[in-house]
This record gives sequence, structure tokens and C-alpha cells, in this order.
Amino acid sequence: MTHTAAILARGLGSRMRRADSGASLNAEQTAAADSGVKGMIPIGRPFLDYVLSALADAGIDTVVLVVGPEHHAVRHYFVNQSPPTRVTLKFATQAEPIGTANAVVAAAEVIGDEPFLVLKRGQLLPG
Repeated sequence: MTHTAAILARGLGSRMRRADSGASLNAEQTAAADSGVKGMIPIGRPFLDYVLSALADAGIDTVVLVVGPEHHAVRHYFVNQSPPTRVTLKFATQAEPIGTANAVVAAAEVIGDEPFLVLKRGQLLPG
């Protein structure tokens, strides 16, 4: 069984910043979306918290978050403010948002040779 997952959290959140008459964000959610870190959009707590919890429920014990070098808020939250207790969290940096394959390579450089799951925009991909 695979015990490691990578979450591709490098996206710029451009769709989250577009106006949508069918959905609205509060001020805190808008600020998170505007920062380009969509995984930190709070729904009670940052969305990524829910993903980490679901992965732990599924038996994953190590998660690598692939983030951009400017995503200091993600690192600060999960390292200093609210470190996860049910998974070991590591970070991989994707220098530029140049595609899924590049993000998976960044994760693999941290994970090594073991198999891992890849989560991208709510989709589950084999890694």
C-alpha cells in the first residue's frame, strides 16, 4: 500500500479570483484567493487542512506539498501556526508554474523512489 501523497498546491488560483454570480467569497476568502494560494482559502479552516485530514483517514502518513517559492503563508501555517499531527508534512518547491509534470518531478525529488499518490485540483492521479 502507498503511504505517501503529493498535493500539487502551486497553482495561481486565477479561477478563484474571477467573479461568479453563482458564488461569493467572504473578505477572508477573497484575500486568500487574491494571494494566489487557493489551498489556503478558509472554509472554517484552510481547505488544505481538510485534504490532509482525508489523506490521513485513508492511511497516508507522509504528504509532500508542492508550492511556489513565494508561498510563505502555506509554509508558515503548516510549520508554525497549525502543524498537522496525523501526517508528516514535507515541502517541495516548484520554481515556476510550468505544468503538472514539472510539479510531479519536484515532488519526486523530495519523495525519492517510493510510489506515491498525486492530488491535483481535487483529482487523484497515480504517481
